[in-house]
Amino acid sequence: GLHGTHFASPHGLPDAGTYSTVSDLSILATRFIRDYPELYKSYDSAKTFTYNNITQPNRNRLLWLDPSVDGLKTGHTEAAGYCIVAT
Repeated sequence: GLHGTHFASPHGLPDAGTYSTVSDLSILATRFIRDYPELYKSYDSAKTFTYNNITQPNRNRLLWLDPSVDGLKTGHTEAAGYCIVAT
């Protein structure tokens, strides 16, 4: 049902053939929350992430400003600029 989305590569790095719409990202976020609630609750509201003894802060600043907010995706590309999907 993601009619405005096309993935040109498996890694998610910028690619001229990869694109999506706000509507499709909303559909994807809704399905993720519904289909994987255990991942949604543990992953998307984490303020930090540690891997290989390196701790990184979550770059979704909304998590730090409002305890009722969690996030699904942040990102930046030259074509789209800064983007966020949050609930």
